[in-house]
Amino acid sequence: MAGDDFAQLQAILAGLPMHAIPLGGSRSCGPELLLQCGGARSGHSAQLALVDVPNCVGRIQLKLAEVARDYPDHEPVLRRLVVEHASLDLVCFVDHEEERLFTAARGTDRSLHPLTTSRDVQSNVNILLGTCPGRAEAAVQEYTAVRKRFPKFRSFGTGHSLGGTVVLHVAKSAELLPDMSFTRIDVFNTATSPLTRSLAVLTTTAFHAHRVPGDWASWGLCIFDPGMGTVHTHEVKLHLRDTHALGHFLPDKANEKREPVVPLGPQELRLEEPRKPPWWTHLALLSCLGARPKAEPLPLSPGAFEALAPLELNSAPAPDNSTDTAAAFKKCTPVLLKVPLSPGAFEAASPPELQSLMVQ
Repeated sequence: MAGDDFAQLQAILAGLPMHAIPLGGSRSCGPELLLQCGGARSGHSAQLALVDVPNCVGRIQLKLAEVARDYPDHEPVLRRLVVEHASLDLVCFVDHEEERLFTAARGTDRSLHPLTTSRDVQSNVNILLGTCPGRAEAAVQEYTAVRKRFPKFRSFGTGHSLGGTVVLHVAKSAELLPDMSFTRIDVFNTATSPLTRSLAVLTTTAFHAHRVPGDWASWGLCIFDPGMGTVHTHEVKLHLRDTHALGHFLPDKANEKREPVVPLGPQELRLEEPRKPPWWTHLALLSCLGARPKAEPLPLSPGAFEALAPLELNSAPAPDNSTDTAAAFKKCTPVLLKVPLSPGAFEAASPPELQSLMVQ
């Protein structure tokens, strides 16, 4: 399987653990929330029965069959995967034909389910402070229990956001245990601490970090070297309003239809407003104690520069004719805009409209 195809497969698997969480149940944010997340308590036996391994496995199996239909290019692999283990936080898949074990860690549950919220908040605070997320310890135990049953299989790990950091720490711990290490892990828009500006360092496991420009969680990966592996920067999918979404790394679904982001009419310019991050991301205000993210430049194509040339951006000379465009474009430094736009949007917009979008 080609490198890009394998990363897409890993992204598909990274989104599955979220579906182990049962629907319904209390959404209370009162003191009883901590009791529900702390373990079995009287009065909660019916709800806790929904999160035992067989029930979690059943929910993941149903979702796995659904995504196999959604992604036909990966359907042969997805259909032969067996859900070997599933909990609220970790899912292990086995491919017996190619002797591979896949481990996917769940990202932050934005539904604020009482069985996940307190542990997710605690783990995100741990990441913010540059320490091991609290969920990693249990994840290591779950992974090693499954790994012992398949010691000869190649092992792969994946996770999105918080799940990426969890699987990274699981991989670090696994390297210290005989015959437990991963062959490769892929993490998607995974968080880095603004205080320590570092990640858990792997020595024998191939590490691939994937991010998109403008992601608020993984910004650290674009301003400092993680010290290992490879950082892949993917193009933003403009039909997704949240730059942190896992969908930026997923392949297109079968028969998926999308509305055009930029209308063809020269008088119209459709802009996507950035979606507000979830409430708990306000913890990032603590980043004032450490490094701050840098705004990322938007690369322009030569055609886009022609539309911007009348503004004489960054003191770059406007081209006299089309043959000078490429030369002038090379002298022009990247332009910072308030919203993400495709190159075609520049050609459809008038200079005053583009001027209003520039970061001063």
